[in-house]
Amino acid sequence: MRTALLLLLLAAAPAFADTLTVGAHVLTDGDPVGKAYQLLGQPDRVQQNQNRFGATVSEDLEYYKDGKTIRITVKDGKIDAISEER
Repeated sequence: MRTALLLLLLAAAPAFADTLTVGAHVLTDGDPVGKAYQLLGQPDRVQQNQNRFGATVSEDLEYYKDGKTIRITVKDGKIDAISEER
């Protein structure tokens, strides 16, 4: 029984995605970057992340809202990660 439960939890782990609630809307991994701009507006800071050869591999959009920093990582035009820091 424990093994079956453990396997079920491990199988469901990739389903847990980063999400951000903006008013009545939800922003989540895999959404197009345009949805972030639509819900949050222009970012306060944009940082390009480069590989060791200098090619841009992702971009961090940072928003400063209500005393916290919201960082949205974008790869290939889609949201890859969302994090919040106080």
